[in-house]
Amino acid sequence: MDEDIYCRLKECLHNMPGGYPDGPDGIEIKILKKLYSPEEARLFLELKTEPEEAAAIHARTGIDALVLSEKLEDMAMRGLIFRERIGDKVLYKTYQFFVGIIDAQINRVDLELANMLEEYFPYIGMTGIPLETKQLRVIPAGTAVDAKTTVATYNRMREMVKDEELIAVAPCLCRQMAATKGRKCGHDHETCLSFGNHARFYLDNKVARQISKEELLKLLDKAEEWGLVINTSNSQDLSIVCCCCPCCCGLLNNLRLLPQTGLVVN
Repeated sequence: MDEDIYCRLKECLHNMPGGYPDGPDGIEIKILKKLYSPEEARLFLELKTEPEEAAAIHARTGIDALVLSEKLEDMAMRGLIFRERIGDKVLYKTYQFFVGIIDAQINRVDLELANMLEEYFPYIGMTGIPLETKQLRVIPAGTAVDAKTTVATYNRMREMVKDEELIAVAPCLCRQMAATKGRKCGHDHETCLSFGNHARFYLDNKVARQISKEELLKLLDKAEEWGLVINTSNSQDLSIVCCCCPCCCGLLNNLRLLPQTGLVVN
């Protein structure tokens, strides 16, 4: 049944580092139905957390190779799964909801999705991630770490990006959502940064443009001048950086709901 497949997809996403908790009136299921067809939800559940080529997925699932390749690329282009490139190889894997699937909806968000996410945001993000590390999540040594979100100072940010080679900048999804709802932000929209594999993902999906190290540093100067909050993925390799404003950012607005904000951002 279709309802069952969305429940299974919800549980799969909730078991990822970013989590995908229950929201009011089943809003988390409504969001999945908005983003995924039942067929796409089933295909997501066939994927692994480690990237693999379409041929390996075909061998495991028996899905027609041509149909599978086209569907995987279509889902990757829409930010529903993650795509990596290693040399000439194209690989696909699952993608967590936050930070991940929802952030990849740049230029795709409409009023219905914006309203759904605004209702759901208080239940995910910083309020949805437990403060204590899960005890039984197994991580292969030297290959992965929990992907949570941290706040970096501007000086530390400049140190973190000094060795990055592939850099991309995209419009801020939160500011796009605010604009969709008729709320204008005085800051530039193009402040969402990505690096390495994530930069390639956004560039391949044509929602970002590649920038130089010099352009990156100028953008960070602007962010500092505007008083934006720098949020980064807390991963072994830098993947994304958000320059967040309190007028639009769901993450910062969620922090205001917490009785002890410092316990989350320190």
